[in-house]
Amino acid sequence: KMETKEIIPTTAPVHKVEAEEAWNELTDKEKAYAYNFLRVAWEGSRISYFQRSHESPALYLIFRACFQGVNLSDYQKQAQEKGFSEEEWKQLMSYAACVFMNTGNYKSFGDSKFVPELNSEKFWGILKLSLNFAKFEKELTQIWDLIKDLLWKEEPPYKMLGFSDKNGTTTYYSRNIKKEDAELVRAFMKDESLSPENTRLFMDKEGVYHLKIASIKVESKEYEYKGKKIVIEYGDYSPIVQTMVEYLEEVQKNVANETQEKMIQSYIAHFKSGSIDDHKNSQRYWIKDINPNVETNLGFIETYVDPLGDRAEYEGFVAITDKIQSKRFEALVNNAPSLIDKLPWSQDFEKPEFQKPDFTDLKVLGFAASGTPIGICIPNYNEIREKEGFKNVNLGNIYPKPKRENLSFMKEEDKDLYMKFCNKSLTLLVGIHELLGHGSGRLLSEDKEGQLNFPKDLKNPFNGEPVSYYKPGETYNNVFGELHSAFEECRADSVAYHLSLYEEALQTFYPDMKEDWDDIVYVLWLDISRAGLKALEYYNEEKKKFSQAHVSAMYAIFNAMYTAGDPDFMKIEIVKDSEGKEGIQVSLDRSKIKTVGLETIKSFLARLHVYRCMADIKAAEEFYAKHTLVDEKMEKIRQIVLKNKLPRRLELQPNVLKKDQVLVYKNYEDTHQGIVESYAERWLGPGFDKVTFDLWLAEREATYPLQLFSSSKKPTFQKK
Repeated sequence: KMETKEIIPTTAPVHKVEAEEAWNELTDKEKAYAYNFLRVAWEGSRISYFQRSHESPALYLIFRACFQGVNLSDYQKQAQEKGFSEEEWKQLMSYAACVFMNTGNYKSFGDSKFVPELNSEKFWGILKLSLNFAKFEKELTQIWDLIKDLLWKEEPPYKMLGFSDKNGTTTYYSRNIKKEDAELVRAFMKDESLSPENTRLFMDKEGVYHLKIASIKVESKEYEYKGKKIVIEYGDYSPIVQTMVEYLEEVQKNVANETQEKMIQSYIAHFKSGSIDDHKNSQRYWIKDINPNVETNLGFIETYVDPLGDRAEYEGFVAITDKIQSKRFEALVNNAPSLIDKLPWSQDFEKPEFQKPDFTDLKVLGFAASGTPIGICIPNYNEIREKEGFKNVNLGNIYPKPKRENLSFMKEEDKDLYMKFCNKSLTLLVGIHELLGHGSGRLLSEDKEGQLNFPKDLKNPFNGEPVSYYKPGETYNNVFGELHSAFEECRADSVAYHLSLYEEALQTFYPDMKEDWDDIVYVLWLDISRAGLKALEYYNEEKKKFSQAHVSAMYAIFNAMYTAGDPDFMKIEIVKDSEGKEGIQVSLDRSKIKTVGLETIKSFLARLHVYRCMADIKAAEEFYAKHTLVDEKMEKIRQIVLKNKLPRRLELQPNVLKKDQVLVYKNYEDTHQGIVESYAERWLGPGFDKVTFDLWLAEREATYPLQLFSSSKKPTFQKK
């Protein structure tokens, strides 16, 4: 099979995140709070590049230096005068925009590497024409010489994120860390009651493990564990974290209430000390800050990218609450207990009492991370979520804006219906997914005193045997490991599809649209087939697995429906257009959604939920592997899907800038160049970021991909 280069097409659509109207409604104090929290978020986003790949911080350094403070239109004219074409300029902009958006050169949605469409000579040739280049020529040339051999490499281990012994690359770990090393240190951390979210793990040439914890404080302590030496080192990203804390102290001056003040104080304590307990406290205050006009969150949150599934990516966001749209989500919260009663498990597998959370609709002002979700349910700390509560947010201005001509795999008669109701069905899905998907369920567990949180005689509903459960120190994440994200997303989506078939859910969201309920549900379920087929784009044939948690989840649900036992419920046909090009067409029998569909999702969801509750990783792995299998027939369909693949959208966020002490909301042209311009204006200070440069040089040798070090000509490193 011919391998094609994974490039970012210059035609990739741009989604413009719009929040100006909401911004204009804020008071001056709220604007100051939002602005300074944005500064914290974006300054911290430099950490994300260090969590992506070896060359990601270097690309950030080069692009920031070459583009910051430069008029990009004039820059383009200069490049064209020097013989570079308009298309070559666009190719550079497309690549730079995608690097900024993903905080590196691996896609946040799929974990696969993308490469410049330009060749090396033209890529560097255009960058050298920047008006800033002469100022930083020595540093930029040094960086370029150290990464230029990496940028275009796509063969394993460069193709995908993952452990080096699993043919991948990752900078959560030094290149000599294997999965078994990470698991040994995981066991050590469990014994020492250390949380992994804000850590990375390196190993030196003597075989000593260095567990690096993000914090301002710099100190270390040595341990012996199972014949190995482990050094806990506080101070990872210390100078970046220092800048974040300085802005958090500015944020504190404009808080709206005492709860926000305590939340910010806890963030400051967390970043100073590196203690996850301090971050947990920040989240305790966050869930008590009900319905604020400006919503924020910050920290090491989601664990999708770590190949072990323990370490979390940095993210920080600022958004503005839409009070009117939030009312429908408040109604869902109020009706949650009656909807939970309709889920297919007994009360023994559910929380004793549903903690009603805050659930708001937000307009994102800035989301500093490797990708922006459309809904969030946090905190991810289960002991807080189950006993104290959580918050849900719907990020309304991040929702996709589909175009009819891009609706793949659908019959023509379904496309009009989809365009009419897709936003409504997606809102229904996100609302239930976040609130009742992630918000439901009890993890059966034993505490340190030997107390069980479930009846001793509780039986496994599938085989009648006594239930298994989480032992002290065990969490869902560390028991389910690399499966935990996909399995939980699959469960949350399945809850949404199951409850979408009950009138109470539709009445809650769309009380004045009863005549449209069936169409909304049909579009929602039709999207299972579309999303399941699109998921095949993210299937790694070599590793026999999907490279992203959400798409893995969608394929599993799609496969459950496709193999439901009724061949007429969901059909997939291979069709040809007028020119003979093969395509895929899906049809769904809408008359069977509430019979075949309901029974299938009910049975599927029950096993997902109970296996999670019981810490039954063995049964969960077998069940999930069965539903994510891509067999010979589906592999043929996958090849057709790949031939019809459309470019994924890029995201353009606005900026808030301070001009003459006045805070100004700034829009940009919705092009790839507009995205680059927005990022170039996102950071303050000089164009060359020496702090990040020094941090990158200090760890370069540890994270340089293994393959290149086997050659006789090894790169040299500049000492700090």
